[in-house]
Amino acid sequence: MAVHPAYQRKGVGQLLLRHQLDQIPDGLAVQLESSPEGQGLYRKAGFEVFTTFEIKGGITIPVMLKNYNKAV
Repeated sequence: MAVHPAYQRKGVGQLLLRHQLDQIPDGLAVQLESSPEGQGLYRKAGFEVFTTFEIKGGITIPVMLKNYNKAV
């Protein structure tokens, strides 16, 4: 998921993420790869970094996980 810079920090990413998470059945885990800039949004939604990997050019990408339960 990506939000155009002109629309960042206006709640668009949060709305998109909530819509996607609402489609996931209870009890499943969700894994994603995040840019460093996106980590704050995902952390607020309950995701945690559980590993990272490095890509060409020395860029470190966090892999984030959330055990998803809509009741929480």
